[in-house]
Amino acid sequence: MNNIKAGGWQPKTEENGDEMSVGQWIQTIEMERPISEVQDRYKDVDNLKKMIDVFYLGHLGKATGIRNIYIPEYEETMKKYSVIKNESGEDEQDDVITKLFGD
Repeated sequence: MNNIKAGGWQPKTEENGDEMSVGQWIQTIEMERPISEVQDRYKDVDNLKKMIDVFYLGHLGKATGIRNIYIPEYEETMKKYSVIKNESGEDEQDDVITKLFGD
């Protein structure tokens, strides 16, 4: 406590008690008019929570081999954006070329 006084950090109080410190003022506001809960339509407008869960935590778990609850959703989401290489062979390639360019 002496260090606080010596450093000049001790909050000054008025003798008559009319003025409040900033902390007391914030406490008064929080007690009388607390901040209301966010409406459902404004909770996660840009899906930021989902992006962090899927693309950060899901990918991190997948890359490190640590299982977490976000990996299945990450894998499902990545299926939408993945390209699957066709391993069937050259026969289909020849059919596509023939259909596009003829014999």
